[in-house]
Amino acid sequence: MRRGNKPNWAIKFRNFCFNNDLRATDIAELLHLKTATIYKYWAGDITVPDENKKILEQKVGLDIYDTFFNEEL
Repeated sequence: MRRGNKPNWAIKFRNFCFNNDLRATDIAELLHLKTATIYKYWAGDITVPDENKKILEQKVGLDIYDTFFNEEL
């Protein structure tokens, strides 16, 4: 990843959260993580582990295929 360019999955994940009124603190609590980790996910600085993707799919209805594997925005 080039500095300054977010990967598409990070943009889609952040947009999903914002569009569904999910704050970073909400996601952090759900995944038992620090809020700073969620901000790193949204920035694309670190990837979301598969087990957390599954939790997001089950608990908040995130389409993990479209978000993390479909490269189109």
